[in-house]
Amino acid sequence: MKVLIVDDSETIRTQVAKTLNEAKMGYESYQAENGMEALEVLEKVQGIDIIVSDINMPEMDGMALVKVLKGRQDLKNVEIVFLTTECCLLMKLEAKELGVRAWLPKPAKPDSLLIMMEKMRSKFCIKKEVTA
Repeated sequence: MKVLIVDDSETIRTQVAKTLNEAKMGYESYQAENGMEALEVLEKVQGIDIIVSDINMPEMDGMALVKVLKGRQDLKNVEIVFLTTECCLLMKLEAKELGVRAWLPKPAKPDSLLIMMEKMRSKFCIKKEVTA
């Protein structure tokens, strides 16, 4: 399963990638510093299944990234998870309306991140079976 980690903090990106790699559950991770860079990675790497993204980033924030993804036919089925310090209820509701599947507060404990990723993997596999 291919995962794109989008965060302007290299430390966060490295922690998430390390957690996924050490889990030995078949996650292949890619990284981007912001939404603009994430779109570039999505053009180069086919088959990204899940995006784990911060909200507050320079150039293009997480909400803007989600809006672009949902507006593109080729990317609208990518599952999105926010990993963020944001806790505003209105922002959570907006994200949910846009199709964000999970919201994890920073800093995420490795166990919490892996549990959430496995839930996302299950949803993704079911979704793939239904559309196949």
